[in-house]
Amino acid sequence: MSSSVFNSENAFWQGMTRVADLVVLNVLFLLGLIPVVTGGAAFTALYDTAGKLLQERGSGVTRTFWASFKSNFGRSTAIWAVVGPLGLGVLAGWFLVPADQMLAIRILLTLFYLLMFPYFFFLQARFDNSVAGTLRNSLLIPLTRLPYALAALGVMLILVAVVVGTGIYIPQLLPPLLLCGFGLYAYGVVPVLNKSVELWTKSTEEN
Repeated sequence: MSSSVFNSENAFWQGMTRVADLVVLNVLFLLGLIPVVTGGAAFTALYDTAGKLLQERGSGVTRTFWASFKSNFGRSTAIWAVVGPLGLGVLAGWFLVPADQMLAIRILLTLFYLLMFPYFFFLQARFDNSVAGTLRNSLLIPLTRLPYALAALGVMLILVAVVVGTGIYIPQLLPPLLLCGFGLYAYGVVPVLNKSVELWTKSTEEN
């Protein structure tokens, strides 16, 4: 029995290995995000590495992440130059516009931005497309596959709720949860993004 406990094929140790991968991925993402201007490459590498973890591909989290970061840097940075300021504009609207004015519009703009956001960098990681093509498809797919885009947003909101709830009720578990952070988010959201893109690609090919 003891030999099975320490067997690397044991489900427990496989799970611990995956948790360690997500912690490393989270740390790498945060390092890539720190300069701010490299945010696009960091998000692209985050989704790319999480996708390869799910498919049991790649040559280790660190190597996979930095290889994706470097190979996608140019286009990801160009996308970030568009997406980042848009996000700042949406955020500024909540602070600069009086609370009782244009509330519905601000909510809709925020929702639309959050629905689109992961697609910009997920598509850059998955397809060799022009910046304009990636931006266009990142607008079209969430609109034409809205249930999946909402599900992807739901993954993020659920994780935020879990973090808040853990901090309130089980604070001793909060540090390991935060260590997984963005790695856990990407690992949970990539299957949903994959499915929506596959359905959209299939429908465009049929037409």
